[in-house]
Amino acid sequence: MILPIHALIKEQLRAVAKRLYGLDDTAMPSITIQIPPNRTIGDLAVPVAFELAKVARKAPRVIAAELVDALGE
Repeated sequence: MILPIHALIKEQLRAVAKRLYGLDDTAMPSITIQIPPNRTIGDLAVPVAFELAKVARKAPRVIAAELVDALGE
């Protein structure tokens, strides 16, 4: 079941990733929201930075930081 907040997170991440990396719908990887096995690291995990690393040719950690910065704008 996709919760409304999950849909909002996916929508915002998709828009930011498209803007930052110039991706169209065909190049945009799917965005999945997971529950981490260790809840002490967070309630949700979104491993999209790993998928974007292939397309953007940047380290996942760099992409994650760029996404966080762009989402905060």
